[in-house]
Amino acid sequence: MNAIDKFRIAPQFYSLQDIKLYYDNSLRSIECAYSASENLNYTTRFLGKSEKEVREEVLWVKKELSHLCSMCVMAYLESLFRIDSFVRVKHKCKGNITAEIKKLLKGKSSIPLVRFEDILDVWKAENMDKAELFREIKSHFMFRHWIAHGRYWKLDDNIDTHFDFIDVFMLAQQVESQLGTEIRTQDKIGQAKRLI
Repeated sequence: MNAIDKFRIAPQFYSLQDIKLYYDNSLRSIECAYSASENLNYTTRFLGKSEKEVREEVLWVKKELSHLCSMCVMAYLESLFRIDSFVRVKHKCKGNITAEIKKLLKGKSSIPLVRFEDILDVWKAENMDKAELFREIKSHFMFRHWIAHGRYWKLDDNIDTHFDFIDVFMLAQQVESQLGTEIRTQDKIGQAKRLI
């Protein structure tokens, strides 16, 4: 069994809009919970806390929501490229990207074992006019690795203060806009199709 045969696409695949809806709804819930006028339990909930402490807490909670939803968007982005790799090889799509993905798969037992950065390098080589977009994706993924692996090291140039959910979401929209017609995905019956 080769790397393609071992790979299975999950039946549930969240869209960028699903993640944004979750973020918006969660943010609104946080704002209500920390509002003296909207939260009937505000006085009880924050008894003994100063206004400054409440403000600091709500900022921290919003930042954690931003990190969580940023992770979801970056997982979505990574999945687009990995599913594209699967579809290209499985359906024997023509072109350099497919050929290079096949090379990356040699000796690997599954698509998830191919380094994501290597997949991005293949795409960048075929889309040199979009080199800046791929640089942006890679810098955002440094932020993702920092979130995913415990945030225990200091990021260069305070990268953790440069990115938030809106920034990551806008990058994902940019990827869909600039590469959407080239990224292949798979519908429910297993046919290759374009993303948009």
